[in-house]
Amino acid sequence: MPSSKLRTLWSAPIKTRRTVAAVLAAVAAACAAAGPLAAQDQACEQFAWSVKREQALFGAPDLRTAAPGSVLNGPDRGFALKLEPMAKVAYAMPPGRPPKIADSYGGVIFIANLPSAGTYQVTASAEAWIDAIQNGKAAASTGHTGRRDCPDVRKSVRFELQPGPLTLQVSGAAVPSIKLAVLPAG
Repeated sequence: MPSSKLRTLWSAPIKTRRTVAAVLAAVAAACAAAGPLAAQDQACEQFAWSVKREQALFGAPDLRTAAPGSVLNGPDRGFALKLEPMAKVAYAMPPGRPPKIADSYGGVIFIANLPSAGTYQVTASAEAWIDAIQNGKAAASTGHTGRRDCPDVRKSVRFELQPGPLTLQVSGAAVPSIKLAVLPAG
């Protein structure tokens, strides 16, 4: 701001100066409040592939909850899987990686039918190991991406899967519930 405008503002009545100061303070507060949200949005854009569909599913008010061992019809939307202590989980196969933390949680969920062969991404809201099992074999991941600073989405793993049933195993989670989505890669 040029010094002549500052002198004019300074010579303005005190009420005007207070109003201008209040407006500037409100603008500064709004910018400060938007900063963390903008940083979180930016973090969510930095996955190797888009997770916007999963964010929308995980934030839906009608997100379904599934108990361990449940059978879901298909990968049409996200769900919250209740987990239990890993020592109590009856895994179809041993998890592909030992847990990073003691006393972690896990669970198994069954998808009755994947409609077609292709690349699917399994996205999780929290840190956990994910195994995708078909025909008694663990599918190798074809890619993964993750961010610790994106709200509600922690990681996404891609698998080449065949049509038919799918078993998903979650292990090594630090939380007793996790949101998951199984979607064709987009």
